[in-house]
Amino acid sequence: MRKILVGTDLSAQAEQAVAHAMDLGRRHGVEVVLALATAVPDSPAGVDPSTAEAADLYLRSLNKRLADDREQLATLRQHWVGQGVTVSTTVVDGYADEVLPRVAEEVGADLIVVGTHGRTGLRRAFLGSVAERTTRLAGCDVLVVRGDRAPSGGYRHVVVGVDFSEHADRAIERALTQLAAPGARVDLVYCWQIPPLSISPDMPFSAVHYEQLAQGAQAQLGERYAAAAARGVAAGLDVRLHAVQRPASQGLEDWARDHGADLIVTGSHGRRGLRRWVLGSVAEVTIRHAPCSVLVVR
Repeated sequence: MRKILVGTDLSAQAEQAVAHAMDLGRRHGVEVVLALATAVPDSPAGVDPSTAEAADLYLRSLNKRLADDREQLATLRQHWVGQGVTVSTTVVDGYADEVLPRVAEEVGADLIVVGTHGRTGLRRAFLGSVAERTTRLAGCDVLVVRGDRAPSGGYRHVVVGVDFSEHADRAIERALTQLAAPGARVDLVYCWQIPPLSISPDMPFSAVHYEQLAQGAQAQLGERYAAAAARGVAAGLDVRLHAVQRPASQGLEDWARDHGADLIVTGSHGRRGLRRWVLGSVAEVTIRHAPCSVLVVR
């Protein structure tokens, strides 16, 4: 981890994202960049004399708000510097989900931290949050913070989604070396399921068949990730391997909720183009519904 970029709108909801970023920065001795994204409209051209006074009042009000925001950002920086964190600030013109990925690249950050306002209901199925859109566009890891408590010295119970891919290998490495607190529990969870079309009247599946498949999945999991688990145990972590018969987008969420995890780590297969805007990946679905914070690893 080289540098962390955390987006803030200076709201109470953003405080937890900032706290998570600062805890990571302090633990790893890296700089944290506080980024305030402010979409400033262009000054109106050719203002009619009858509306000039209103336009002038609006611009003066806007400039005052920007000045107040800068002052509040400086105060926030000073607070965390006093807590032993190396902190810098930047104010950028634009919407957060559009500018944070670009700023991360410009400053050399390899982690973006954002909060979520936790929308519920039908709108969540149709409207991507700033967190989701940032995750789609970013070229680095993104930590989406959910919950009302920041970690102190790392996460105590981490769930890592694994699928035998290179993305999963990177997710495991992040969890074991950068995120888990000393002595933390780390669950490597492999979600598997039987494709519906593979089951037909000519191929009846009994409980015995399911048990055999479950045992095979657990054995495959152990063979593939035994070395990673051993590294974690050697580092003082409680690493466990679990094969779960669930779709990955549901299994990780359910496992984290049922076992009280405070972080889910999942890989992203980095799709680009139109499909990313039409089809939600496992990572994006997990971000939307997870009961805890989620790190998406590139």
